Amino acid sequence: PNIIVGSSLPAPLISTVLTVSPSGVQAPGTTLKYSGVFTNTGSSQAYNVSIVDPIPANTDFQIGSVSATLTNTNLTYTMVYSNDANLATSSWSYTPVSGAGSAPANYDRTVTGVKFTFSGSLDFNSPANSGSFSLSVRIR
Repeated sequence: PNIIVGSSLPAPLISTVLTVSPSGVQAPGTTLKYSGVFTNTGSSQAYNVSIVDPIPANTDFQIGSVSATLTNTNLTYTMVYSNDANLATSSWSYTPVSGAGSAPANYDRTVTGVKFTFSGSLDFNSPANSGSFSLSVRIR
């Protein structure tokens, strides 16, 4: 994913660790859950962190599968979706629709990315310096 941080000096340092389950080679029709953990290991709080997670090629986004868990009570999140090919210039105004792009029911083939925006401050001390997010897709 791409990470965008608004902050002051000294700089925060946001890292992510991504996993997929099930792992390895999977057959078409398999639902994959992509999960990420983000952590501020810098020396100051991070403000207004955004994480853009592109939807993998040849998969359909599962509607209602997006979630985030926050250990920091000073942080809230919103999520928006894109159906634009270029996520860097996306308007992030798309609303997923069941069956869009000829996807099966409860999936949308036209979603190209999910953007998580975390408002407030992400601390640099554990345990309030991390959170997680996830989404699911189905292999075509």
